[in-house]
Amino acid sequence: MSDNVVQLPKLIAWAPVPKGLGLRLSAILVKPDQHITRNLYLSFLGERIQALVNACPDPRAATIGLQKDLWDAGLYPDLGFIPTQEAGSSLVATNPGTRERLDSWGALPSGNPAPEEMPRAREALNEEKSDPLGSLHLWAALLRRLP
Repeated sequence: MSDNVVQLPKLIAWAPVPKGLGLRLSAILVKPDQHITRNLYLSFLGERIQALVNACPDPRAATIGLQKDLWDAGLYPDLGFIPTQEAGSSLVATNPGTRERLDSWGALPSGNPAPEEMPRAREALNEEKSDPLGSLHLWAALLRRLP
């Protein structure tokens, strides 16, 4: 291996809710030695949603659609224009409605768990890649169904 090659750490797929539809809602990618706080988890979840927005044929329309889905679910205040490149951060990571809904369901990690690879979380994340726009709508619909 050449000295100028950077070896990036392998990311693992993990979810605080390891079963059923909760896994599709909560799965994230993290470094294997990463201890997950609530804020860090929300940041990683925001990165996941941002990657889906970026993968859509029309990221602007995807951002507007996700914003509308969250608004309709009562999970996002109308703050007007959200830049496409800030969709994951604004609509997920720093959104009080998303945080409260995930917290009320018990989907925010408590303590600082050290995640382990979850094959079903990896499957869920890989399946999203084939239909990023549909996956965004599904994610918002699942979030809406939480108590």
